[in-house]
Amino acid sequence: MEQSSSTNSHQAPQLDRTEKRLSTLEKDKMRLWKMQNDQHVQIDQLTQQLDVLNQAQGKQQQSEQQFNQQNGQLHQELNRLSLTLKRTRRLLYLAVVLLLLVCVSQVDWQPLWQASQHALSLLQARMTS
Repeated sequence: MEQSSSTNSHQAPQLDRTEKRLSTLEKDKMRLWKMQNDQHVQIDQLTQQLDVLNQAQGKQQQSEQQFNQQNGQLHQELNRLSLTLKRTRRLLYLAVVLLLLVCVSQVDWQPLWQASQHALSLLQARMTS
């Protein structure tokens, strides 16, 4: 009987330690479960943020494509306008030349020719005298 009571008295502290250990393990389990749950919430939040960033990146790429397309169209239009300006400038030069020719052709050259002949004879007369 003494042996049984000493066994019981020996087992009681061991039982307390086991219960404390079980209680500690249960608390650890709950803490780990809460940490895991918090991590899942963080993962969900990060996934949502990543989705938002991916959407923004997709919109940015679409905007860049539209910008590049518009830039190409504007470049083509600028080239077309530059060519048109060159042609217009050539036509303007040609019109000025034609206008000058028309003006020159309408001049009565006879009096100018006679005046230049008279000036030349006066010059020759001075040189000989």
